[in-house]
Amino acid sequence: MGREEKYEQRGSSLHGATLASESQAPLSEPLLDAAAAAHLLGVRPSWIYEAVRDGRLPHVKIGRHIRFLRSDLEEWVLTQRVAGRVLPRAR
Repeated sequence: MGREEKYEQRGSSLHGATLASESQAPLSEPLLDAAAAAHLLGVRPSWIYEAVRDGRLPHVKIGRHIRFLRSDLEEWVLTQRVAGRVLPRAR
């Protein structure tokens, strides 16, 4: 029995992401490494690793490697939006 079949039997998912074997959909976008994710978000790679460690950033763990889907990061950015407040106009 293969690794994917074991995950399918257990109904497991990694960090909230559905495994390809569960959804039957192929990986439609390339995985980004921490440096590429940092570049996309405009932060340092060390911040990326810290956010992953703290569970704040969606990621995929492949063995000891951490990878990111651009679509997950883009969606995450939208959830981080903070609405500004309207200041009264100076008279």
